[in-house]
Amino acid sequence: MLDFNLKLVGGPQELIALTARLESAPALALDIETVNWWDRRVERVALIQLAFREGHRLRVAVVDALAGLDLERLRAPLESGAVTKAIHNAAYDATRLLRHFRIRASPIHDTMLAARRRETLLAPGAGADPPRSTARQGRTARRLGPASAHREATALRGAGRGLHAVAVRGPDDEGVVRRLSTAGGGPVATNVAAAK
Repeated sequence: MLDFNLKLVGGPQELIALTARLESAPALALDIETVNWWDRRVERVALIQLAFREGHRLRVAVVDALAGLDLERLRAPLESGAVTKAIHNAAYDATRLLRHFRIRASPIHDTMLAARRRETLLAPGAGADPPRSTARQGRTARRLGPASAHREATALRGAGRGLHAVAVRGPDDEGVVRRLSTAGGGPVATNVAAAK
């Protein structure tokens, strides 16, 4: 059973306390929920969910983005180059953060793209395009080392959503997150530049 602490953030003091705690996190997982997503003119971010480790404990914060909070306070941790952000479908979530709050989350590890790449590499007939898949596997092994690359691919198998990416990593795997953030992207770690 996963042991975690959940905190609902609906007031300014809670948000200040959360941002102070995020300063020491080497990585965090982020997911947003929107309302009226089908109409760009009225779309709004309703929730910002953040998961991170404090010591050996998992913390989850759910920020009520509709509560009128000054979400500018989230800019520093979400834009910090020292903190890797694991986001499932970052093309959507990171773009919404930029559009609604002018926050450019970076560096990003997109778990959806990583899972798709993994599926492509392991799919029957993946050898039909050997230069691409072989080159990708080689870059992963060179950047992470073969054992770490395998461990990262295994961790991604269980990381269906961005919030789970930090949760499935044990203390030993947190070093992989740090190496991914300094590797400058690649087949497992993907840096997604938010749209302007």
